[in-house]
Amino acid sequence: MKCFTILTLSLILILFSSCSQKKQPNELQLWYNAPAAIWDDALPVGNGRLGAMDYGTVYNQHIQFNEESLWAGKKFNSNNPDALKDLAKVRELIFDGKIKQAAKLGNKSLLGTPPRFRSYQTFGDLFLSFEKKGEYSDYRRELSLNSGISKTTFTIDGVKFTREVFASAPDNIIVVHISADKPGKITTQISLKREKDAKVIAKDNYLLMEGQIIDKTTREEGEGGANMKFAAKLVVLNNGGEVTPKQGTLSVKDADELTLLLTAATDYNLDNLNFDRSINPVKICNDIIAKTKGKAYSKIKSSHIKDHSEIFNRVKFDLGGSELDSIPTDERLLAMKKGSEDPGLITLYYQYGRYLLMGSSRSPGKLPANLQGVWNNHIKAPWNSDYHTNINLQ
Repeated sequence: MKCFTILTLSLILILFSSCSQKKQPNELQLWYNAPAAIWDDALPVGNGRLGAMDYGTVYNQHIQFNEESLWAGKKFNSNNPDALKDLAKVRELIFDGKIKQAAKLGNKSLLGTPPRFRSYQTFGDLFLSFEKKGEYSDYRRELSLNSGISKTTFTIDGVKFTREVFASAPDNIIVVHISADKPGKITTQISLKREKDAKVIAKDNYLLMEGQIIDKTTREEGEGGANMKFAAKLVVLNNGGEVTPKQGTLSVKDADELTLLLTAATDYNLDNLNFDRSINPVKICNDIIAKTKGKAYSKIKSSHIKDHSEIFNRVKFDLGGSELDSIPTDERLLAMKKGSEDPGLITLYYQYGRYLLMGSSRSPGKLPANLQGVWNNHIKAPWNSDYHTNINLQ
């Protein structure tokens, strides 16, 4: 029996070693032949601190973004003062079979005061509005897990447009790059928006969003008030054409190429587990953007790819089935639901899980991934996008 066990373990190790040494597929991609209609179908990028969801829309490009520390509420002690006093009584009622009475007393004495805390929030949305000059063709949007870049390509009136979105950890920013294969073809109106608690100004070649979360007092969430402060800054760098501020937006006309640098910050102090009025979110944004001054897009992109791929490519896993990579990911998923075999999609699913955790729980981020990683498009998220003992903390 002992020899059999050793032999079995040896075979498992040999098989695992063989699998891990297989050549990684050239590119692990999720790809689609239509824009995302809803947030769930947008493509995520993240650097641990910042996250973005790229819809890949053509005439009104939409990118929703997050920063890890933007939460409603404030630090408070929710310990119920009656918990210890009534715990023995709750147990006694349960042992006596008086479940309803135990539940009633438990709800009164064992729940926090207040019983709920507030939600992780969306930071805002970036929109680029383009004039519709014709129908588009040759559309494709894709997310490369190896490089951490969301890419959209399409053709309008014989001009091929390419848009790339990624969250750079080395530069601590979200980057959007737009190019065309003919000069002077990029004209757009750029705006930053948020559902509430923020204002946006436009100046020179940048947009600045500033805000403060205003919470309402509720029975379940406790005292409201003016709580966390936040800011986001977007800088537009153009090659050719011109950029002008216009009524809280930036107008771009006849550019050959555009690079957008976006960052965001709050006045959250991790050491205090609370917001800190000595922290200036606008200054943090300005300092981060200032460090990119003079850097070409190619340099920002290459340093991002190097940093991202060094972490992501640590794990190599291949079950075969790469011949199906030419089929859009949503079509492969639908076929698999109907019973088709697709080992390549299983590989992609596994690696996508690694990609998401990596993008929401690494430096420059300081907080662990919450229930939705770092991505959330709501002011009040499902389950508050909170931390669960049986998921996040474990």
